[in-house]
Amino acid sequence: MSSAPTVVVVHAHPDDEAIFTGLLIRRLADQGGRVVLVTATGGELGEPCTGEDGASLAAVRRRELERACALLGVARLVSLGRRDSGVPGSTDHDHARALVRSHRPALARRVADLAIAEGAAAIVYDDRGGIYGHPDHLTAHAIGAQAARLAGTSGYEVTVDRDQLDGTDHLVTRAAAWLGGTSFGTAFGTRWHEIGLALHGTAPERAAKHAAMAAHSSQISSGELAGVAFDRLYGTEWLTRAHGPAVLDALGRIPPGHLQSHRHLAAGRPGGCATTQPSTDPSTRSASHPLSLPLSHPLSHTSFPPPTRPLGRPHRRFTHVPS
Repeated sequence: MSSAPTVVVVHAHPDDEAIFTGLLIRRLADQGGRVVLVTATGGELGEPCTGEDGASLAAVRRRELERACALLGVARLVSLGRRDSGVPGSTDHDHARALVRSHRPALARRVADLAIAEGAAAIVYDDRGGIYGHPDHLTAHAIGAQAARLAGTSGYEVTVDRDQLDGTDHLVTRAAAWLGGTSFGTAFGTRWHEIGLALHGTAPERAAKHAAMAAHSSQISSGELAGVAFDRLYGTEWLTRAHGPAVLDALGRIPPGHLQSHRHLAAGRPGGCATTQPSTDPSTRSASHPLSLPLSHPLSHTSFPPPTRPLGRPHRRFTHVPS
């Protein structure tokens, strides 16, 4: 009998699932739960590390997403079929299919109907600040929150610990700076004492997350996945229960009085599609050689043991739901 519930996880772009909920998804899958991943956009406007042009990037990112889903144990992948909205103030917001121009109640209804059909106990979605303020993440929050209410499920918000990550070279802190130069530590994330769940990844879970992030090689360079720094920056995930029964709370809790403040963790470490120092100017980015990791590869490029679920194992079904 399964010891974990069915959960719908809603994200804005391909790679969000690996960066922000890779440990959660893998833990649920390994405990027998069914994870349905909903991705709102194709991430068409992501800046590629690997040289793809705009015309081909959506297809590349779709393949990367499917590969990451297989590595994490996602049972079903559903796309809402909207287009990446780009950065605040961009003319990309005006595109007819941009997520920010979508009818949010209609998308929320679709997600709610999916959760009901799947018998989901919870819907997981971005926090009210969009984790780092991206317009598509803010929209994903609105869709997920409304869907959880419509479906009558528990609602959990994905967040990050601003005390732990502020001042580090985590992808989310650089993204926040790139979007608007706003201080991550004052505007985004959640203070440690306000976070309900902290999932500290086991070695197999971290290995699966590492591989899933590596699968998104058009967006995440090999420098972002360096050994111990990866473990310390990406080896914990955070959620806060917004409403409903505590169906996921047992997966991870923050002990009372446990202050996580590790701003020195990644100082000076290269990462993402950047040079050795993080930059808020996308014109300074250089293409890094991506990891080439077949699904059957035993993660020989890291010190992690292989995950308990064999890499490359086919999962039940991927479904594309067009807009």
